[in-house]
This record gives sequence, structure tokens and C-alpha cells, in this order.
Amino acid sequence: MLFINVSKFLSIIDFKIKLILHSLFSSKSFLMIPVAIGVVSIEIKNAINLLFFLMIIDFCTGIGASYFKKKKEEKENHNEKKSLLISSEKLKMSGLKFILYTTSILLAYFVENVFFIKPFQISLSSANFTLTILVISFWCLVEFYSILFENFKAMGLDIMAIGFKLIKKYKNVKQELNK
Repeated sequence: MLFINVSKFLSIIDFKIKLILHSLFSSKSFLMIPVAIGVVSIEIKNAINLLFFLMIIDFCTGIGASYFKKKKEEKENHNEKKSLLISSEKLKMSGLKFILYTTSILLAYFVENVFFIKPFQISLSSANFTLTILVISFWCLVEFYSILFENFKAMGLDIMAIGFKLIKKYKNVKQELNK
């Protein structure tokens, strides 16, 4: 039974990774850039704290999304069996996610130290990047994506639609001022 849960979890992570990589090259990428830049330019301790904070926010907004989803289902299906707000299956998946994140971060740190991989710089930034920071920043992007584009959307708050409306208003105001 646990093997099935792990394989289901890995398929979800695989899907989320593909979704995030796709969104980095789409219209959603402008919202992901500040998080990526912010995480890779800080030290490991602060990056881990940020990841932990994002995981807590994701968990809380996930419960909120589950609540809104349950209310919507109750409204549509009056006579059917009511679903649980929080299931043990979802809590197990959160635990597996924590284990996956921790293991991958520790593995990156281990590889850095065993193979003496030194921090490196990218020509666009003067910050020192490490393999561990890159792994942490990737998981921060996953959590950030989950919060903004999955949980908030399930709660009825479409961030992309709001963002595009704000951009459209900005362009209209700018055009009015330039006349």
C-alpha cells in the first residue's frame, strides 16, 4: 500500500515539475522570477527557512482550497455522501513531500561536499550559487506555484486573471496620460 502511495506521489511531483518548467516559459513566468532571484541570492539557512515558510503557507492554503472545494461539492450534490475536508491520504502526501524535499536538499549538500563543488557565479548576478541553493530554490518555486496557481485558484482567486487585469489597467492609464 505504501509503495502505491509513493508512486502516486512521484507521479504528482513529476507532473508538477513539468508544469513548473512549462510555466517558466509561459505568461506565468513573470510571477516566478522574483522568487527565483530572491532564493538564489540568499544563504542556505535563510533559503531553508523560506522553503519551510512556503510549505506552511502551501499547507494552510491547501486546507482552504479543500474547504472551498468541499463547499462547492456540497452545493452541487445535496444527496451524496459528504467528503472529508482533510484526509489521511493528503496528510501522508504532505509527509512524503517533506521527506522528498529534505532528502534532495541533503543529497545536494552531500554531493557538494564529497566532490568539492565550489560556489559558482552566473554572469547576470554577483551572487554565489551552490548546488544546494539551486535545489532549495527549485522546491521554493514548486511551493510558490502551488500556492498561487493551484490553491488560490481552487479558492476562487485567479492570480493570473487579476495580474492581467492590473496590467491592462496600467496600460490604459498610461495611454490616457500620454495623450
